[in-house]
Amino acid sequence: MDKRILTTLCWTLACLWFLASCAASRQARGKTTQGNEEVVREAQKYLGRPYQYGGTGNEGFDCSGLVCTVYKKVGVELPRTASEQMKIGKQVSLHEACVGDLAFFKPSKNSRKVTHVGIISRVEAADKIWFIHASTSRGVIESSLTEGYWSNLLLQIRRVR
Repeated sequence: MDKRILTTLCWTLACLWFLASCAASRQARGKTTQGNEEVVREAQKYLGRPYQYGGTGNEGFDCSGLVCTVYKKVGVELPRTASEQMKIGKQVSLHEACVGDLAFFKPSKNSRKVTHVGIISRVEAADKIWFIHASTSRGVIESSLTEGYWSNLLLQIRRVR
């Protein structure tokens, strides 16, 4: 077979494989997110609430308190602390992240200890993911998971539902 034809055939097959895998990924992401849109709608109700260490309600929230409260409102009981929440469900990769998944963070680049958690609220692309969390300085906010400060501290993503 001519080398040009073989090269063209290989590139065509590679492109078809890539497009098929992207379509399958989008379908799987859509199925997973449908049930968890309720989680995000509930989390959005608390945007702007103040940070309060140990908080789980109207006075304010800490990160794991927000996650615990939101999931409880949609009928899922979770442990109270981020380290215990990280033991629930199954770990997924960043490319598999879906709305409603939990994102866990470490305090520094070289640490393996979990100190922060948030709820993935939007997945626009593999490199454009947002999460809702209780920030100590700004209260309950939505931040980018894949840009800047938080991208360097991401420890794990878990699917609990």
